[in-house]
Amino acid sequence: MIGENLPAEPPISARTGSGAAWLISSRFATRGVDLATLAILARLLDPAAFGLVAIAMTLLLIVEAVFELPILQALVRIEILEHGHFDTAFTLGVIRGGVLALVMALCAWPFALIYGDHRLAPLICVLAFAPAMRGVISPRMAIFARQINFRRDFVIEIVGKVAALIAAATVAFTTHSYWAIVAGTVATPTITAAASFGFAPYRPRLSLSHWPAFRSFLGWSSAAQVLSAISWQCDRLLLGHFTTPAGLGRYALASDLAAFPETALVVPVGRPLMAAFALIRNDDTRLRLAYLKASSTIVLLGLPLCLGLSLLADPVVRLLLGGKWLAAIPLLRWLALASVPMLAVAPFAGLAMAEGRTEILFRQKVIEAAFKIPAIALAAMTFGIAGVIAVRIVTSVMLAFVTMALVRRISGVTVARQLTGVARPFASGGAMALTLALVTPRLAAIQSPVLLGAALAGTVALGALVYSGSGIVLWQLAGRPDCLEAQIIGRLRRMSRRLRRKGPHFQT
Repeated sequence: MIGENLPAEPPISARTGSGAAWLISSRFATRGVDLATLAILARLLDPAAFGLVAIAMTLLLIVEAVFELPILQALVRIEILEHGHFDTAFTLGVIRGGVLALVMALCAWPFALIYGDHRLAPLICVLAFAPAMRGVISPRMAIFARQINFRRDFVIEIVGKVAALIAAATVAFTTHSYWAIVAGTVATPTITAAASFGFAPYRPRLSLSHWPAFRSFLGWSSAAQVLSAISWQCDRLLLGHFTTPAGLGRYALASDLAAFPETALVVPVGRPLMAAFALIRNDDTRLRLAYLKASSTIVLLGLPLCLGLSLLADPVVRLLLGGKWLAAIPLLRWLALASVPMLAVAPFAGLAMAEGRTEILFRQKVIEAAFKIPAIALAAMTFGIAGVIAVRIVTSVMLAFVTMALVRRISGVTVARQLTGVARPFASGGAMALTLALVTPRLAAIQSPVLLGAALAGTVALGALVYSGSGIVLWQLAGRPDCLEAQIIGRLRRMSRRLRRKGPHFQT
């Protein structure tokens, strides 16, 4: 039996912060590798290549979501783990991978006929290996997640992304083909799955003996994942019919760049938050305070990334992607803003899963799909890419308020309290945005990549200074509440005191 109680020390907040820090560091590092890969591919391939792969990936992600099984999340929530739970989890992953590969193979040729491009069939078949491999990681990785210990995840993700960079760059330099994107996409989960068994040894054994422990958890959660994927991918699926492959490629690349704050911050934070929420779910007061603190922290960290990416879209695209991607600049500018509203409710999924209220998570996805999918379809047919981006912004704002109402049902935290909890970061973000809006027009005239890079770095530093400075002032005016600002300032003060104590020693 492996379901030991988690130790009382260190406290949950400290373990959650440490776990989140490791996952965020991991995700920022891996996203850095992704950006390096993207920079190489963008210069060696044309936008049409990205558009072709984007169409194939759309089908892949939707089908993968249909067979999504949040197995590790279920293992985290099971109070007492036995070996049979791991065997059942691994078996479910194997079944999922096999069914997914078969469905993708059956869909590949009809999908290619629908889009009138025979290249899609082999693309889809090869890409199906990626989600299949994602389902066979070592289930014993859940032990570390239960302890809110994600150091091993850091190493595993780095190794996988570096392998993807090498694979994609090698194929791109030798073939200048869209297969370079496919090589990188498949390499990451393959290497990651292999590495997980090194860090969390497990001898595979096929068994479904503990299936009842997974059944109820997977039902609503999987349904929510399906709707989320369809809502997420419907824009690319529809634009594949109403715009050129090159146009779709620019939109897909801009959308991936705009998702950087979410994939680097919100997604990795979700895992330790769910584990922390699960540990305190029987204490309503602590749970409400934890949710508000998590929401404020995510907005505080994610908002400057979204705003900065939007306001600095021009130099970012010119430096990272090159001159043939200039048409993606306005797309990136608006798509980055579309991510902002949902930052305030980013911990919602973790809260719903920890409370066992996955039916409410499903309800959120139903509301999103019911509004977004028909609106995207109409916008794509009528206004093309510009209309799709407008719908994404409106949907994000609407869904943020809907989610706040659902949070109130689960935890009792009012919508007004949720809004006031993120007011300070948004005020600081406004000050930063105003500053950058006055400075960034001057960057457009700089042609030298070296000078542009230096100017961009200086502008980022200025924006960070304004954001952090105004944030500290607002925190002081608010009475110095216990939040991320207090933790950062407290840590800086402790470091300063230690340095002062060591000062005479250094002088001697």
